[in-house]
Amino acid sequence: MTKWGIDVDGILADFIPSMVSTLNSLFKLDLPSNFMPTDWNWQNANLEPHMMKEAWEVIKATPNFWESLPPIKDIITMADWFYDHGDQ
Repeated sequence: MTKWGIDVDGILADFIPSMVSTLNSLFKLDLPSNFMPTDWNWQNANLEPHMMKEAWEVIKATPNFWESLPPIKDIITMADWFYDHGDQ
């Protein structure tokens, strides 16, 4: 039987709105809910260097953070694909 590994954030779960909310809450920012980072460090958000590190610390300390993220809108399509092809 084939084993599959799947990245969660941005693949199965919609991580960006939760990170936006965390950053806005921690630092009194006003990033829009539909903000889209252009890179891993969110340089287009004009954050100070410590901000991402602190946001990740909050995320790591949040019980069940990853399980609480909303699913990506097309997750059913992906689930169907794995159901159809999982044994190949």
